[in-house]
Amino acid sequence: MGFIDMKNVLRKFDLVCLGGGPAGIPCARKAAAYGKKVCIIEQDRLGGTCLNRGCTPKKIFHHAAELISDARNAGDFGIWTKSKDKKHTDITFDWSVLQSKNQQFVQMINQMVGGMCQKMGISVMKGVGKFVNPHTIALNNGKEEIHIQGDEILVATGSKPVMPKISGIEYAVTSDKFFEMMELPKSIAIIGGGYIGVEIANCLNTFNVKTSVCMLEKNILPSFDYELAKIEMEYMKKKGILFYPETEISGIEKISSSMYKVITKDGKATDIEAEMVMMAVGRKPNTEGFDFEKAGVTLAENGAVKVDEYDQTTADHIFCVGDATGKIMLTTVARTASKLLADRLFGPGKIAKDKYLMDYTHVPSAVFSEPPLARIGLTESEAILKFSQEKTRVYKHEGFQLCHALTQHKDPFNIKIVCEVVGDTERVVGMHCLGRNADEIISGFSVAMRHGSLTKRDLEKSIAIHPSGAEEIFNLFQCCLLYTSP
Repeated sequence: MGFIDMKNVLRKFDLVCLGGGPAGIPCARKAAAYGKKVCIIEQDRLGGTCLNRGCTPKKIFHHAAELISDARNAGDFGIWTKSKDKKHTDITFDWSVLQSKNQQFVQMINQMVGGMCQKMGISVMKGVGKFVNPHTIALNNGKEEIHIQGDEILVATGSKPVMPKISGIEYAVTSDKFFEMMELPKSIAIIGGGYIGVEIANCLNTFNVKTSVCMLEKNILPSFDYELAKIEMEYMKKKGILFYPETEISGIEKISSSMYKVITKDGKATDIEAEMVMMAVGRKPNTEGFDFEKAGVTLAENGAVKVDEYDQTTADHIFCVGDATGKIMLTTVARTASKLLADRLFGPGKIAKDKYLMDYTHVPSAVFSEPPLARIGLTESEAILKFSQEKTRVYKHEGFQLCHALTQHKDPFNIKIVCEVVGDTERVVGMHCLGRNADEIISGFSVAMRHGSLTKRDLEKSIAIHPSGAEEIFNLFQCCLLYTSP
């Protein structure tokens, strides 16, 4: 839906977006709103990885896992589906139903995005695009090749999973498989302890799949606060997830028609055997095969498109935002950078372009584990490295939320506030939360953190909603010594 017959489309545009995901569509829409002729070239489905094989369907799976956990705890609230004698509610889970409905929902959003583009007059062309010269992209749709010219061109090709060069890699799947398979394996070995591996491990474990995680690091989620990530990892262990930390993988061995064994770097077989091996060791810029050299666009050693602070590549009319730049690989970052670029390129003539630059500091992020872990700003170790131990103060809360007040099994709930001591003021430079709705809690502080002037005293004087998880951020300082602050 949204793709139109290319024979009826103009071949010359004010803006051509190579990629129809969160890095391309916002810029295209805003440019169209400014009255420009816009074309999106997309070889897959509109919406990019996030909509089709990432954030959106993943969050639905996460919610399903939470519902299962709540159902198992329902007996502690006096709620049973069968007999009162059972301590926990009996439930039946059908993965195929969840997957089918999830895919239907994603397809509906695809159609909405396509319809929205069509309504705004944006031409969406399906096929593989490659540069012919600095202003022209050759589009191959499998039947014919059409040349698309753009006064301005946005590279928004996103990222793709990293597949390491190890023996037996052909037996491994990527996270894409999670959003396509209609049957769950009985067991899985996930290679990688980053956010993708952790999120999928939590879901599959809740869905009764025997789950193992192999990782190079000692702890999961190296980009998050070490202490909170460790608490998350210990809780995952209690739920039955098996971890193999500081383990480097050299290969995958097929030991039967449906079973695989993971081999460590020294060549010795581990005791990890599973029906499925999933690579989740990160993502890399999707920049191969576009013939960027013909457009004068330079790539970095890691394959990322080189850009300046204005998102301009080494070709003055070609720009790049999102994962393809190798910067912070988050949908919201790509979306914001995309909209700001459209304002700079096509906004009112007297627009203060320097005020419409993308700010990559204080970007909130979350891991939709069970429970979620969210952050904004610096971790404790990052703050100490930047300001010194003496100028870093940390405040912590540990407990549980009311949703687990009556349950035998309680999810952890932890908050950590990191402050920089500036004279007699403590400036908040980092906020971290592990617990249900942590993503919503931290996201609410994004504006205040971005201004850079939020202080401990501001939090002490603020009033929260009670009872709520977020209020613990404000209550954190009740027993702290009072420091003179403005």
